[in-house]
Amino acid sequence: MNRIDRFKKVIEGKKIENLDNLDFVNRDIVSHSNSPNPLLLKEPHFSILTSRACLYNCKFCAPASKKMFGKKIRTRSAENVVQELIYLKDKYGLKSVTFESDNFLQDREWLINFIDCLKKSKLKVNFNIHGRSNNIIKNHDLIKELKILGLIEVFIGIESGSDKMLKYFKKGTSVDMNKKAVNILKNNNIKIQASFISGFPVETKEDIKLTEQFIKENLSNEIFGFSTFVPLPGSFFYEEYKKKGLLFEDSEYSDFNLKKPRIMGVDYYYLSWINFKLFLKYSDSYFSQLSHLIFFVYNIFLISEFYIKYYIKNIIK
Repeated sequence: MNRIDRFKKVIEGKKIENLDNLDFVNRDIVSHSNSPNPLLLKEPHFSILTSRACLYNCKFCAPASKKMFGKKIRTRSAENVVQELIYLKDKYGLKSVTFESDNFLQDREWLINFIDCLKKSKLKVNFNIHGRSNNIIKNHDLIKELKILGLIEVFIGIESGSDKMLKYFKKGTSVDMNKKAVNILKNNNIKIQASFISGFPVETKEDIKLTEQFIKENLSNEIFGFSTFVPLPGSFFYEEYKKKGLLFEDSEYSDFNLKKPRIMGVDYYYLSWINFKLFLKYSDSYFSQLSHLIFFVYNIFLISEFYIKYYIKNIIK
């Protein structure tokens, strides 16, 4: 079953209202040695979802996310989540957990209750979360408490160092907010994993340079990812670019690594170069630098191959 078929099946499926009624995931059939960073998050490591839905309308995701999870925010109770943590500790010796929920910090009342429940459990576990910059700022007073309880890393979708692009995405954040959120986490000695996205027809080299500048000034000692946009079916951008005839054939089946062009009017050679330059600059070993060089050359080959085949195909037509 391909991505499109899976997406349709999830959309058409019945949404469960009370997530506390679901049984805990059967962990006997999955690996317990799947930590995304064993040096930071010790094994046995597990992933947990605390909610299904997102309040926001970023154009590269929405409204597909709401079609998938429903417009109503559905959240497991804090008590239920902590009960699963205790269960994983007792049965598997849990040492760390990734909370995969898109916006772990979006509901302040739930967050306060979670902190209270985790304190009462006396459970010792390291964890990382996904958190938007505006929610990190809103809950800045709770970040310190989460750190004491085991928060070790936060994944932030910063997306761009350009306010113009953030408005274009309808992200609901700004460059200034992103800087404040990063500083809040740094001041609490919490590691950061930031993601950036590029590859849009309206994006200029100046916008990309602003992203480079943001990384240099704020994230030089942190982990970051620089990915190219994939037009996910059902998203605002997918529908917009499809209507304008800007989508290359099968672009929605791309992965997030830059292996083929997706949108017409985007300089993928330049994006590949920027990706290579950024990771080369912040690589901490010759092996890593060599790997990025090989990947860069491979990308250039794949992009060139795609364009050659594309233009030959259209010339024959």
